[in-house]
Amino acid sequence: GGSGNDILGGGAGIDRLYGGYGNDVLHGQTGDDRIYGGFGDDTIFGNSGRDILHGHEGDDRISGGRGNDLIYGGTGDDLIMPDPGADRVYAGSGNDIVRAMGGGKHDYIDCGRGYDRAYIDKGERTRRCEKVRRR
Repeated sequence: GGSGNDILGGGAGIDRLYGGYGNDVLHGQTGDDRIYGGFGDDTIFGNSGRDILHGHEGDDRISGGRGNDLIYGGTGDDLIMPDPGADRVYAGSGNDIVRAMGGGKHDYIDCGRGYDRAYIDKGERTRRCEKVRRR
């Protein structure tokens, strides 16, 4: 992506998407993608595959999709939804919300610095979350 608000989509293979500056929307597809949000309030979708997703700066919205993903929120107040799969979430600094309910797998969630809330299933593991609600 460039300095504006971009929409980027991956293909069927292994993709690397970079948002850059602006409020970007980045969509992975079926491969094991690496997606980097950049500077701005980005929306990131991993889709299927073992994806690595980075929010970077800004108030990002990150959805892992199907697959066992590695998700980094970065700075800002992020909304992170690991979705199905045994995911690892590192929310980073900021006042983040992690919604890991109904995924069916056991996620690991490190909320990081800030006042963070995690809404999770009983089997999920958390670290450094100020508020945890289990279902």
